[in-house]
Amino acid sequence: MTLSEFNEKYKDYLVDGHHGMDLEIPEAIELVDSLFDEYIKSPHFKYMQVKAKFHWGRIYCTGIPPSIVHKAEEELTNIIIKHITHDKTNNSIQET
Repeated sequence: MTLSEFNEKYKDYLVDGHHGMDLEIPEAIELVDSLFDEYIKSPHFKYMQVKAKFHWGRIYCTGIPPSIVHKAEEELTNIIIKHITHDKTNNSIQET
């Protein structure tokens, strides 16, 4: 799945005015896709952004317990760090 495909798939859960997924790392997209497939079962799930911030994975969302989101962010961070370690010249990770 591409970044565009991910954002299209979950556009109904994206809060107006927000960016959605910003990471163009295939493994990260795959992880977040599998997480969101579960999260959308919650009637209160909405998300604002998925990104790297200071090389830490961040998932900004509502309707999911913080402890679950934190665990997901740890998994996402591991993918980001692995990606950076393997390709230090990668420009697809944008810190915000």
